[in-house]
Amino acid sequence: MGVNAQTSVPAFTAGQILTAAEMTEVNTGIPVFATTTTRDAAFGGTGEKVLAEGQFAYIEATNTTQYYDGAAWQSVGVAPGLIPLTPTSVAVGSGSATINAGGSVTFTGASSVSLNGVFSSTYTNYYAILNMTATSAEQDVSCRLRASGTDTSTSTYQYLRSQLYTSYTGSETTTTGFYIATPHSTAITAHNAMMTFYNPNLAVRTAINTNNVIVDSNGNVYSRIVAGNQTGSTQFDGFTLYVSGNFAGTVMVYGYSK
Repeated sequence: MGVNAQTSVPAFTAGQILTAAEMTEVNTGIPVFATTTTRDAAFGGTGEKVLAEGQFAYIEATNTTQYYDGAAWQSVGVAPGLIPLTPTSVAVGSGSATINAGGSVTFTGASSVSLNGVFSSTYTNYYAILNMTATSAEQDVSCRLRASGTDTSTSTYQYLRSQLYTSYTGSETTTTGFYIATPHSTAITAHNAMMTFYNPNLAVRTAINTNNVIVDSNGNVYSRIVAGNQTGSTQFDGFTLYVSGNFAGTVMVYGYSK
């Protein structure tokens, strides 16, 4: 947390004697918060300002200046497009994972890799790219949504998946996680998956759409598409990718800027 980071935005009363720390807070200018979570917690409490239209804030986690438009926080000077995001932390079921400069996560020998703190109220929809470089077996790669470091693993994930190879196949399933892909060989030539998450940080159903391309060691090319939703109304802040054995690769998350 930076030297100017705040945990509250005080509302002073007439005649109140201010401390040196309070005067420093006033002279800081735009309040600086570590994350959007600490930003949201800083308004409306006892002795704090009520959040109102025109309020500014700076978020250290994303290096963005934001303003409140009376309904939601908006980023200043951010052109519409994909904004790279850095997870607040990562966890693995086995193996290892590293957060790289720019926000990408590299993992190896992992039975699962969890990205925390990538979904927030800053953006409504999110885009993620998974590039797999190795897998221990032909196995499904699946995804669960998570909040506060815990996966939602109940049978609340509905999805339809389709595959195009030499013919079309499809199936519909309700299970404990979204299907993402099935690498066909431990000797992966290429396996890339693109995932779009809709409304993950809102208290509504979270929808997901994935499109992945597989080139196996025999040169066969597969296209798989998945569309589905998680039927609960949890406000998620991250997700987990998991397999029955282990896998390696990189994953990067972006927020869709308006």
